[in-house]
Amino acid sequence: MGAARSSSTGRVRGDVAKALFREAVALQVSGQYAAAAKRYCQLDIARLLRRGGGDGSAGGPDFLIVGAPRSGTTWLKSQLAKHPNIRILPGEVHYFSMTPRKDPFEYVNLFRSGEFKNKSAGVVASGPVLFGEKSPSYFAMSSQKIFLLTSLFPNVRVVCMVREPIERAWSHIRHFRLDGRQIPPGFKTICAHGHYAECIYRWIGEMPKEQIHIVGFDEICKDPVSAYTSVLSHIGATQIDVDFPPIPQSTHVEMPDLLRLALEAEYAGEPYDLAQLRRLLDRPPSYRTRCAARDGDGC
Repeated sequence: MGAARSSSTGRVRGDVAKALFREAVALQVSGQYAAAAKRYCQLDIARLLRRGGGDGSAGGPDFLIVGAPRSGTTWLKSQLAKHPNIRILPGEVHYFSMTPRKDPFEYVNLFRSGEFKNKSAGVVASGPVLFGEKSPSYFAMSSQKIFLLTSLFPNVRVVCMVREPIERAWSHIRHFRLDGRQIPPGFKTICAHGHYAECIYRWIGEMPKEQIHIVGFDEICKDPVSAYTSVLSHIGATQIDVDFPPIPQSTHVEMPDLLRLALEAEYAGEPYDLAQLRRLLDRPPSYRTRCAARDGDGC
């Protein structure tokens, strides 16, 4: 049987590590995300996942566009894909938001496959090569799922995009080709992405506030260059000049009165204020305090 723990580093090793890893994956697949995260922390899995990174190779995501849906995430992804040093996965992975059926190494391998949504693949400018993905469903995830994510990738940078919540929800409903004349199935799930304060509190409960960047939909419409450069600065990418095409605007469709009343009731007492949302980053206790309180020995 392999050694249980290295005397020099204190890390779990050998057969004990393999068994612990299998247990962690089983917990993750069964939806016990916090328990799985604690097992991964025992294994120092974040270090192992990053081992393949550096020198232009991926060790998992350096940044994530986490939503909210219908707030400009597709536009941002398309612009980042033009950057010569950014490699962003095609489509939407939704690895953490849906019950993961792949172990963390399989997820990391997605970033090593070479299949990226890039207009300038193979061209590298000065500065680091960064890897990322866009999954708007991440924004409204539970704290346990965010804890799992940050246990695996503690240094990942996240970009949260927000929009006036009633208009965002209406766009989300129309995206599913629903006319809004009746309250649609999944109404509460759709609306959850617009409870921005709740979502942001969950994220800053699990990671340092410096790793979170909030961008408003109105900002990319009025001043896309400033919004784009702020994201590059946040994720640590080299600043470049980009010619932006016109930002696509949905055809205006009047919202049915029944739906508007339901949405106004849903978001009552939550006025949309981008500056106020950004100030939330300074309010809760640090993520380390919360992590230690929940798990007894920190993360």
